[in-house]
Amino acid sequence: MKKARKLMCCVLCMCMLFFSYGVQAADLDTGLLSQNGKVNYDLPTSGEDMLDRISNATVSLDTMSVDTENNEVSIQGSVQALEKIDFSLSGHIYRSRTFDNYLYMDADDQTGNFEVISLAYMQNAKENELFVAPNLQGESVVRLILLKTGTRELYLFELDAANCEEVFPNCIQFQNHYDSFPWCDESIDEVWWTKVFTPAVETVELPATRSGRVAGVSDSKKFTYRDGVGNSYIYNITIKATSSISGKSSSKGLDTFKFAVVGQTFTYNGHTTTTPYLRVYNLKCEASLIKSGTNQNKDYMVLAQWDYKGYKETGGWSGSISVTFGGLISGSINFEQYKETKVETKSVNFSDRTNVQGVSIPCKGILRDVGDHFDVNITKEFVSSGNRISKAKYYYSLGFDRGDNFYKGFLLTYGTYS
Repeated sequence: MKKARKLMCCVLCMCMLFFSYGVQAADLDTGLLSQNGKVNYDLPTSGEDMLDRISNATVSLDTMSVDTENNEVSIQGSVQALEKIDFSLSGHIYRSRTFDNYLYMDADDQTGNFEVISLAYMQNAKENELFVAPNLQGESVVRLILLKTGTRELYLFELDAANCEEVFPNCIQFQNHYDSFPWCDESIDEVWWTKVFTPAVETVELPATRSGRVAGVSDSKKFTYRDGVGNSYIYNITIKATSSISGKSSSKGLDTFKFAVVGQTFTYNGHTTTTPYLRVYNLKCEASLIKSGTNQNKDYMVLAQWDYKGYKETGGWSGSISVTFGGLISGSINFEQYKETKVETKSVNFSDRTNVQGVSIPCKGILRDVGDHFDVNITKEFVSSGNRISKAKYYYSLGFDRGDNFYKGFLLTYGTYS
């Protein structure tokens, strides 16, 4: 009798353990779902040609996990074309700020075989959102776009969410918890076309301005992406550099140079928002005192001050300013490790020198929002007479959050003083 009771207890314990395990693992579904798609073995840099020369491919999904409490997704499977390649994707789930009825997942492939270009869940998919399965228009669709690591080999799959739910029941959580997923804070990673295509770059002409001793010059760039079904994605950023140059009213004068983001827009198929996707990287100001015509300029700098409002570079770094002595570039003056603050102000005093006529100062931050700026102020000692020039040349790169600086330029602002 005791043996029977012990056996019964063991069976009950095993059942409880099994039941408990089953509850904990409820969000992990295993099965097998295969879906046809397409592969482009040599993806062109122009998005308009992305569907040219495509071949058949198949994706097989083995497991899918949706954790609604932590907003996480995990998918394991493989693609098959010329060869079978495994993947193991994991990431977080967000509601899109760019598209309606759209969940975006910032997934990575843990195997390292692929870069995840897009993993998304689309409710009521529109015709212009479907690349390889136009028959799914109006349905809920799971889209997967993968780029084979180190190649231009792009895989495109669009799966009927209803089929996913039959094999992986927890896929229904995308729909059931749609409104509870957090909004995407940074929208750049969901705009997948910026990861694989090169934009067309246009300059929007803007006139230079001058009022008294204050001068301004602007640069407005338009970056246009297109995809294989006719969508257009247009990014526009306008930056401006100004200078305010002092004339001699005492023994010293103050010259002020400013560089700022003054406008950003994003237009998707005619709909425009002010979401600031583009960033200004690698910003540097070279300020100098030079002659005007035949008039020599022996004025010199006694103090350089600078500040910026923007965002930190990931990881931080040490920087230095370079100085020009009597027209010759010399060594550098170091400043400390970058602090993770949004606004930073620095200065260096040249009071022990009488021949500093130029400085090159890097901005350690990234400019993004309208109003973000990098300002440099120069205090100069007057020596010469006649007309002279004080100028600043701002060098910069434009790109997205991934640091893909696909445009480099400069703005020159200056003023004549006496």
